[in-house]
Amino acid sequence: MISAYVAEGQFLKAGNKVWITATDQIGSVRDVVDTSGSRLASFDYTPYGELASSDGAATPDFMDAGLYLDRVTGLYYSATRVYDPSVGRWLSRDGASENARSPVASGSDFDVQPHGFGIDADGGGSVVGFGAGKQANG
Repeated sequence: MISAYVAEGQFLKAGNKVWITATDQIGSVRDVVDTSGSRLASFDYTPYGELASSDGAATPDFMDAGLYLDRVTGLYYSATRVYDPSVGRWLSRDGASENARSPVASGSDFDVQPHGFGIDADGGGSVVGFGAGKQANG
């Protein structure tokens, strides 16, 4: 079987047949169809990504939310970490989203405010806009 992954879905070729994955709004594979549009398999998931039901013989590599499913372990793999649908949690932190320039990530003495500014924790009234490189004293 030859697989090819493209933005429109996963194409599977078995012999002279081509299968195409049909996904929902978050990228979860809901159906596998052939080139005539006939459904070969369908899939439903629990809210945390476990496979709730399926019918048909086609088994695409990418399943819930477009993540790669390791069929041996039952874990989903993203580009940066692993997700376990049986507990509904990522098994590691997302290292790709951590920003080394952020005062929070670097452990500096700033309190993070919801509007995206840091307030100097020493009470001096300094307001720093992240990424702006300028400081306004109040």
